[in-house]
Amino acid sequence: MIPNAIKKSHILKAINHIDRYGVPPKRAAHKLALMHNAKLYPPKYVISLAGFFYSGKELASKEFNSGRETISFLGSLGFTVVDKTDAPIARKTKRKHNERCKSCKHNFGKFLERIYGPVTFNPSLEITTTPINKTSAVRKVFEILADYRGFQNFMTKTDLPRSDYYLHETNQIVEFDESQHFTHPRLLSLLNYPKYLELGYDKNRWIKLCKSLDKRDNHPPHRDEQRAWLDTLRDFAPLLIGLRPTVRVCASDAVWCELSPNKNSDIEKFKKLINADKSLQAQQPDLGRIAIDGAWPGNLKAAGECLQAIARQWQGPPLKFLVTCGAFLHFPLPDDFSHLSESAQQHLLSKLAEQTTDFLLNNSLRKQLLKVTTYLTLGIDSIKKRSKSIFAIKETHSEMIVMVNLKTGEKFITGKCYPTPAQQNRIILFNNLESHFAKTEFGTVMLLGCHDLSIFSNRGNSTAREEWKVRTIKTMRRLAKQLRPTYVLQHPHTAVKTKTWSAQWREIERILPSVKGYISAGRYTDEDPGWGQKDEWPKVLNSTKFGITYDIILSKGKLSIFRNDFKRPSRINTQK
Repeated sequence: MIPNAIKKSHILKAINHIDRYGVPPKRAAHKLALMHNAKLYPPKYVISLAGFFYSGKELASKEFNSGRETISFLGSLGFTVVDKTDAPIARKTKRKHNERCKSCKHNFGKFLERIYGPVTFNPSLEITTTPINKTSAVRKVFEILADYRGFQNFMTKTDLPRSDYYLHETNQIVEFDESQHFTHPRLLSLLNYPKYLELGYDKNRWIKLCKSLDKRDNHPPHRDEQRAWLDTLRDFAPLLIGLRPTVRVCASDAVWCELSPNKNSDIEKFKKLINADKSLQAQQPDLGRIAIDGAWPGNLKAAGECLQAIARQWQGPPLKFLVTCGAFLHFPLPDDFSHLSESAQQHLLSKLAEQTTDFLLNNSLRKQLLKVTTYLTLGIDSIKKRSKSIFAIKETHSEMIVMVNLKTGEKFITGKCYPTPAQQNRIILFNNLESHFAKTEFGTVMLLGCHDLSIFSNRGNSTAREEWKVRTIKTMRRLAKQLRPTYVLQHPHTAVKTKTWSAQWREIERILPSVKGYISAGRYTDEDPGWGQKDEWPKVLNSTKFGITYDIILSKGKLSIFRNDFKRPSRINTQK
C-alpha cells in the first residue's frame, strides 16, 4: 500500500532523480508511463523513489500494486499516467544525455581553470595503494573493505591511478564522480571515516547517494572494493601528502557540456553547483615564524623592536599562530631559587615568564600585532652562560614557552619536559605534560620546547633507559593521540641541519593524522660547534614546516617577509 504521507514534492524529487541518474533496466516501464514535461517515466519506480525521499528508505515494489493503485495515487496528486505504446512522446523522445560524456568532464575542467587558475588534468598523486605505513584510520577502511565479501587481495597494483583535476592555487584535487562510484563498499568506507578528516564535499549526501543508487560492477568481481579504496586514498590525501580537503562533484548534477565558462551567469551557476564558497577557496597560511640569522641578544628591547617592525611591514592576512625561537627572551633567576621545592620552582618560573611577557606585550604592541596573528608564542629562558650541545650546563636553568591570545590576553605557559643529556641534571623540568596542550579557537595546539620533539624519535625512544624518560615518552605520546592536536609548534634554539628533526616530524605525521600543520623557529647560527657545517638555510626552513606558512626572516638587521605557497607540491606529478 502506498503511504498517504508521500506528497507531490516527493514525486517531483523522484522524477528529478531519474533525470539525473536514469532508470535501472529491471525497473523500466513496459505498458504504463507517467508523463511529465513531455517525458515518460516508469510510474512504479517513481513511487518507490518517492518513498526514499519521504522516509529515507526506497518503497519496495511488492508493497503496492502497479495498476489501479498506482494510477489512482498519481492522479490524486495531479499527475497523468498514459499507455506507453500510444503516447506520441515515446517516439519523439531524444536519446538521453550520458553522465560519462567526455565533453562534460573536459568542460568542467575548463570552468575550474577559468575561475581558480592553473589546473592539471589527470595528475598523479604519490600515494601507494598498499595499506602498509598508512594511518590506523586508513588501514581500518581497507580491512572493512577486505572483509565485506572476502576479497583480501582486491588491490593488484601499487600505484594510485591518476586523479581528475589538481588546482595549483588552492592546492587540492577535484574528483568528478560518475554513478559507478556510489556503491555499497563506498558506503562502508564513508561511514568509517574519522571525524577529524576534513572533506571538500557533503559526506552525508554521498552516503545517501550510495544507498539510493547502490551500483554494482563485478568486472572484475572485486571492482567495487577497488574503486571505494582508491576514492578513500584520495579523500585522505590531505593527511597523506599535505593537500587541502578533497573536493568531489556528482557528474549527474548538471549537463556540464551545455554550460559556458565564458558566460558570467553560467560561472555563477557552476559555483553554486559545486558549493564553491565552502570547498574551493584559496588557502590562507595558518602558521608563521620569526627566523633569525646569527646571534640574538634575547632582551626586551630587541624583541620589542623586532615585533614592531613586523607589525609595520605586514601586508598579508592575519595568521593563526606566529612562533619565535627558544630563548627569544631571557629573565634572571632569583638568588635563593635553588633552595625552593620543585613545585615552588615551577610556580615561580611560570610567574617570571608571565611577567616577562607582560613587560614585552604592552597594550599598544598587542593591538599592532593583531593584524599579524591571533596567537603569539614566545620562547623564554632563564639566563645561563652556555646552551651548546657539546657542553654540560652547570647552572640551574629553565626553558619556557608562553603562548598569548592577543585578542583576549589569555596565556598558556609550559616548560621543557625532555632535556638534552648535556642539561638534564640542571634544568627545571615541567612534569605537568598536559600543559603542553592548549585548547584554542583553532583547535588543540601542542607546544614543544627545543628537545621535546625527541619524544617522537623512534630511534631515541628505543635507547631510553631512565625510568623518567620512558614514562615521559609514553605519557606524552598517549596524550597526543588522545587530545588530537591540530597544530604542533616547536621552539628550538638553533636550526642548522635539514635532518635534525626530520624523523621526528615524520613520526608526528604518522601517528597524529589530526595535525594540519607544524613549524619550528630556530636560529641559524655558527655559535654551537657541536652542529658542524651548516646546511643551506632555505633547505633547513623547508624541512621544519608542514603547510602553507609565512617566514619572517631577520638577517643582519634587515627584516624580510615571505609567503611560502605550494605552487607545485613535490608529491604530485603534474606531467602527463
